[in-house]
Formats: sequence, structure tokens, C-alpha cells
Amino acid sequence: MKTDVILLVGGRSTEHDASVCGYENVLDELTRSAEVALTGVLYVDRDLSFRLFTGPPWPTGEATLREGIPLTLNAALEFLRRAPGHVFSLLHGTEGEDGCWQGLAEILGVGGSFGPVLPSALGMNKLLQAVVARGLEPQIRTPRSWLVRPGDPARVAEILTAMDGAPLVVKPNRMGASLHTRLLTDYDEATLRYRCAQIFPYDDQVLVQEYVQGVEMTCGVLRTPAHATRLPVLRIDAPDAFFGHQAKHRHGGAAVDVVPDGPTAKRLQTISERLFDALDIFLFARFDYLVRGTDVFFLEVNTLPGLMRHSLFPRMLREVGLTVADVVAISAAADRVRRRRIKELRYDIHRDPAPSGVPA
Repeated sequence: MKTDVILLVGGRSTEHDASVCGYENVLDELTRSAEVALTGVLYVDRDLSFRLFTGPPWPTGEATLREGIPLTLNAALEFLRRAPGHVFSLLHGTEGEDGCWQGLAEILGVGGSFGPVLPSALGMNKLLQAVVARGLEPQIRTPRSWLVRPGDPARVAEILTAMDGAPLVVKPNRMGASLHTRLLTDYDEATLRYRCAQIFPYDDQVLVQEYVQGVEMTCGVLRTPAHATRLPVLRIDAPDAFFGHQAKHRHGGAAVDVVPDGPTAKRLQTISERLFDALDIFLFARFDYLVRGTDVFFLEVNTLPGLMRHSLFPRMLREVGLTVADVVAISAAADRVRRRRIKELRYDIHRDPAPSGVPA
């Protein structure tokens, strides 16, 4: 018997396009799956309007996604609350994988792939997740980092003094897809301020980090209480030794190879699995590292890794004989047996007696 699934796609996010592109690949895999039956698609447009599809032909791109049945916000949430199947979220970035929809799903009791709020929120804050990861796994390192906010001129001067002209990376602290991420090798105060100003309209927290020259590697984790698959580590060789937005999102923009089984691969797999469990992430994630000699630098965790055809996580799945459709089926099976916390516990609280009169 097939598992009924509803796909949630789009979103009011800077990563809306990544969601739609991932959806196109997931749709293709689900329609060929013997385990999963697609019963609905709910599209969230950039203006927070909703379109619903409850049967084929399924929309295959941005234009057709806008042709579904229009729903109000309340009607869309009610549909999800009573959804005829497992809701698999493809919402990336802010208002997608940052805890917002995870909280809504928790409050409304929506069965799906959302997972807990905290790991999702932490997964969209690069600075804080690095601090937590380093505390959980003392053997890993993190690049020296500074947080720059609007109207904070002293912080820029502090960075310039500390870096003394060494290369640095400027990125949004709470966005994904390496959007507005730049490697600066020749810069001055005006250049750094300009790069920060480009980011501030989208994220008022800019993360500035020392550039660590090493080998970029990424490790996926796919784990539920009833299923665990050790995924391979991938090595990424990007032009100019920097895996930025263009290299990530152009087919062939970087050379990607499987790291052979050995001490490095096993070490990254073990670190990733321990972080995954400690952070209480649901279903899957992808952990990114820089390896320099024996040093492992933690970069970030993606609690919803890209699911486009040529993305890194689907490549990891193919290496072990799995598909995205398999992941959706595993998600549904795990959600069916997930323990739900009892949230009502009544108890008496001693109250002071009401005052007998009004003081003079």
C-alpha cells in the first residue's frame, strides 16, 4: 500500500526558487515511485498567497503552480491540519526551515517532515550553530567570526585590525544557498561596508569570517528511530577554492567526488551523526566542513538540504542506492510512530488570600 503525501512548496523566502527547483525533481521521483502516492500540492507564493492542487495533472513549474485553487491563509492551514497524507515540506530558508513552519505544524498538529522548532531555528543561524557544534564536539574548530549589524562602525574597524588584510568571507548569518556570500582577498573599509550594506536589506546580521584554506567536504545524515543509513562524504573542488552561490547552483560549477572510506570519511560521518542526534534533528540533514590537515572546521548544518537533481544530498542518496522518494517514505513512516508530548498537566498553585480592604 502506497503512502499518501502532500508536498508543500514555494514560500515567502529568499530561497523560494530553490524550493521550486527542488519540487520539480521530487515530483518527478514521486510520480515514478512504487511506495509513495502524491495526493496534493500546496504552493506558497512570494506574497503568502496559496494555491492548492488535489490531483493530476500536477503543476510542473512556477507558472503552473500559480494556477491552483486559491486559498486564504486560514483555509490553507486548515487543509494542512486535516491533510489526507504526510506533509513533506520543501520550504527553504526563512519562513521555511527556520522554525516558523515547524512551530505552526506543532501547534496545529500537522503530521509531516517539519521536525522540532529548535534545531530548525538553530540551523538558520550560522554563528550560533557553530558555537553549539563546537561545544558538543570539542574536536572540531570554527573560523574566527564576527557579527556585524547596521550602525555598528566599531565592529568593521575591529575586523580590519584583527584580519590585517588576510582573506575573509562575508555572508548573511541567517540565509542559505550562499546568497550574497563573497570571498574578499583585496579589500578596505569601504569594500567591507559595501558588502555588508548589500546584505542588510535581507538579513540585519552579517557574518564575517576568516577564510580557511582547506578541502571542502560535506556529509549527509539520514536517521530515524527505525532507519539509519550511513551516507558518503563528498569532496567539493570549486573554482578559486571557494564554493559560493554560482558554483553551487550551476551544473558542473564544481567538481564533486566521493571521499573513499578511510579515517577522514569515518571521522566526518561520526561527527555528523553525533551532532545530528545531539541537536535532535528529524529525518535528515547535511553538514558542511573544511578539512585542513588533521583539523576539521565546522561551517554549517542544513536541516533541509537541497533536493534538486544535481544537488549534493541526492548525490549522496544515489551512492547508497536510495532516492528522494525513499526519503519521503521513510519520513512518513517515522512520523507515524513519533512520540507526541503530553502538553496538559493541571496542578494547584497556592494563591495569597485576597486583601480584606484598601490600605489608607
